[in-house]
Amino acid sequence: MDEHASSFSRGPAEAFQWIGHPIRATLCRMKGGSILTGVGDKILRLWSAESCKFMNEYNVPNSKTLVDFDFDENKTQRYLCITYLYVAIFICSSKRTNSITRKLDDQLIVGGSTFGTVAIADQTSGQKLGVLKSAYAPLAIRSLSFCTNSHMIFAGSSAGYAHCWDLRTLRPLWEKRVSPNVIYSTCHLPGDTATLVVGGIDGVLRVMCQRTGETIRCLVVDADRPAEAASRSRQQIEKKPVRRIDPDAQVDSIPRRLRPQITSLSVGMKKIVTTHGENYIRVWKFRPKSS
Repeated sequence: MDEHASSFSRGPAEAFQWIGHPIRATLCRMKGGSILTGVGDKILRLWSAESCKFMNEYNVPNSKTLVDFDFDENKTQRYLCITYLYVAIFICSSKRTNSITRKLDDQLIVGGSTFGTVAIADQTSGQKLGVLKSAYAPLAIRSLSFCTNSHMIFAGSSAGYAHCWDLRTLRPLWEKRVSPNVIYSTCHLPGDTATLVVGGIDGVLRVMCQRTGETIRCLVVDADRPAEAASRSRQQIEKKPVRRIDPDAQVDSIPRRLRPQITSLSVGMKKIVTTHGENYIRVWKFRPKSS
């Protein structure tokens, strides 16, 4: 885990990009060695996080509007398709909603709202157990994540703030404005208590310190440098160099083509997968600084 955190903080990085959907991909999840992407074309697709190879696809019923999904990487291959499909359509709605909900463990559910508050409720009874508030409310909560090892809840909001609360005290530990615009996604590797990754409308991938909220590293794809391409299983994969930028740099000075908005991100061991509201998927791979 220390090597993972060190790779994110200081190690060299490169990005691999490929077209994964005919229309667009706006959500992604990564667990173990698998990536699940979808939303936009009613299709969920499963990929290898290591080779970026296509593995399977699942159709969402036409009567449902898919707003979120998740999957269990521990199921055997025999039951993989059924498990992914039913879990994926579990969080579906007939109408759009701006609220964000996450299951913390077997007892608690946490939900964020457009009013800038985060409610904690008992999963069985539905009883509200507490409310987390921001000093900068009302800011719409657009993403949530939870660290079971440290009992910290992280959120991204509409004005570019990243937030952190202690679940045991229900008090904020830090709130930092790290982006000039909406943060759509906050995520970290389960078990990692050091780093948090956030991304949003400005297209900059940011690695933050979970304990202090300090921005450790800001990354964009450096498309102006030569890129390598390789064909794998009829799938064109572009290898793109990654450039580090100063956390205090004026984002508007960076060409928009280098920082397409990040609609969703998910963190794996020394890897981050991102979607951008386009039909391509991007995997950022990190290596230890010494390698």
